This record gives sequence, structure tokens and C-alpha cells, in this order.
Amino acid sequence: MLIDRAAGQVRLQHGRALLRVCRVAADDLGVAPVLRDQIDSRLRGYRPSGPGAQRITGAFDWEQHLVDQATAVSALYASSGLLLYGAAVWESVAGPKVRLESADIKALYNACGVGIEVVILPPQWNEE
Repeated sequence: MLIDRAAGQVRLQHGRALLRVCRVAADDLGVAPVLRDQIDSRLRGYRPSGPGAQRITGAFDWEQHLVDQATAVSALYASSGLLLYGAAVWESVAGPKVRLESADIKALYNACGVGIEVVILPPQWNEE
């Protein structure tokens, strides 16, 4: 996954193959974000305790066990604290964030597992 701040895009690639281009709706990465990162967890819903909190599922949590695809409030959380999200409910979470369109975050959520590498290009990376 490549976040191109100059172009305002998130690109999902496999080698040289471009799988999806997502338009960035809002970039709250700050001036000097971590440039290399990896997806740490896939979040299915907003939890006020923070996006890094791990949810423990019980034997009777049928929804968590049966449903594996993205919902409207799904998000991707990287090890540095970077949050990729689509729903406004995540706006209050502190830290570096990138907001995408709802359809794009659903596609990335379903396509990306834990450990996917995230590369962030600075805003002026292609200027001479």
C-alpha cells in the first residue's frame, strides 16, 4: 500500500501491478509521519477505548465469528498509530489519520491483512 500525499491517493499494489487507486478525502498525517509502516490490525467498528485496544471474542459472539468482511465503520490501523478510515465516527481518534471514501476503505479492508506494508511518500517527493 502506497500513500502518495502529493497526488492525494492511496494505491494498493502487488509488485508492479496496480490493484486499486483510492482518492484521499482528508489527510491528517502531520508534517513528518513515519515513512514505512505496516498494518497492525483490521478494526470492524469504533471502540471509544481507542483503536489499538484488542477485542477479545467469546464463545457466544456469533457476529464476530461469522462476519469477516468490512462494514461502514471499518478501518485499518498501522503499528505506528496510522489510521485509515472512511466513517466520520473515527474523526475524534487522536493520531495520524487518512480518510478515504467508504467504498475504498471497504475494498482495502477486505484485501489487506495484518502485516501489509504501508509506504508514505512526503508531499514534495516528486518536485525537483
